[in-house]
Amino acid sequence: MKAKLFFCFMLIGLAFSTHAQSWFTPGTVYQFESKSVSNPQEVITLRVVYDTQGNATVTKSTRYAGSQDKQKTCSFGPPAELSISTNQGAPGITTYTYTTKNKYWMIPFDTYTSAAMPSTETTITCTCTSNGEATCDVSTQTNSSGACSTCVPGTGCMTCKMTVSNSTFINIGGVLIIKANNITLQ
Repeated sequence: MKAKLFFCFMLIGLAFSTHAQSWFTPGTVYQFESKSVSNPQEVITLRVVYDTQGNATVTKSTRYAGSQDKQKTCSFGPPAELSISTNQGAPGITTYTYTTKNKYWMIPFDTYTSAAMPSTETTITCTCTSNGEATCDVSTQTNSSGACSTCVPGTGCMTCKMTVSNSTFINIGGVLIIKANNITLQ
């Protein structure tokens, strides 16, 4: 009887741990790219691999940029923890709001450093740098594990600047926001 009870509790524990990490698969490589701010001829690729405990290892590589490459900010985590609002009162602004800031990390593509997310709200602002009267919009694509946002030049604008901010964090260019118990940059 005790053995059956123990076995049932093990199955319940396994079910909860599997459900909690259903947005990633341990050992799978997740790849995110953003055009560099410091070197516009370069695209930075960040590859993320999780272990079974939900710890993430991130590696960085670069390649030459093509004409279709853009700066991106991406979020990777449980979809139920993220809501997205676009153009709140002004064009070119999108806000990622998380139900918690716990275990979320922000990694700027260009500087390749990591910081714990300081608050639950991250704002992506796109401004036109080639014409002060023109505007840029934010285009966001979502999938089963998050979202990626890019700047889209409006009429009369040739280039946009992406700024990502979160209470005490401000970055020019793309940022990867991921959920992980711990993070290692290699």
